[in-house]
Amino acid sequence: MKFIKPDSQILITKSKEDLIESGTNLYGFENNLIYFPAIKISVIKDNPYFFNAIINLSNYQVIIFQSGHAVRSYKSLIKDMQIDYSNIFIICIGEKTASYCKKLNIPVNHIPVKYSAEGLLEEVELLGLKNSNIFIPGSNISERELVESLSRFNNKVDFIPVYETILNDEVQIENVKRKKPELFIFTSPSNFRNFNQLLGIKEVEKYYDGKLIASLGTTTKKAIEKQGLNVDIVPKVFTVSELFKLIKEEYCLN
Repeated sequence: MKFIKPDSQILITKSKEDLIESGTNLYGFENNLIYFPAIKISVIKDNPYFFNAIINLSNYQVIIFQSGHAVRSYKSLIKDMQIDYSNIFIICIGEKTASYCKKLNIPVNHIPVKYSAEGLLEEVELLGLKNSNIFIPGSNISERELVESLSRFNNKVDFIPVYETILNDEVQIENVKRKKPELFIFTSPSNFRNFNQLLGIKEVEKYYDGKLIASLGTTTKKAIEKQGLNVDIVPKVFTVSELFKLIKEEYCLN
């Protein structure tokens, strides 16, 4: 089992502002962090399918938000439109996603126990997600596994991209090379891919050899493992706070 020292550098693919805004508990690692958001979010403004869905929103029984980015992009597109959600069951994957909904006055009816698409699928029977029209605003590169799985329950699922993830070329690459992190925290598959691209990493197994890798959730874990790497740390609850708590308790030498 690998460990980090109290003064080890930790790279996380999020911005400092994002962690502050979400009220993340860093468990004393504030001075260890290298903030490296490898993606930028760009709202897709001219998608006629989205606006058609909004005009006909009353035809949907369920809306599923999978991330805070999806919520914020959705809200930026509808702007000040008055939406009646009274007959729509709104599901948020994770407390953070739900918190963005609440801040933007979007009601939340359910948060799966496990903060993942897999967690939601485990609750399909409990929630009665069958024979429904479901709207999922999301990313242009989101996995379609959730859509395909929900469709098997005789649901009509409309997945409509509301944002795209692009390479963040404004990050400080030299800072990473100089500080040489011992622990890498990847918060999404696209952040993992973009980090490797920005650093010009060709031999991933060699680059991460001897280092700890943490993943925020099983989807990101699978993406990392597809590259032949082992993921050392995955919290049971998929939040950054829980991840730092786990690192503090089990992977940090005192």
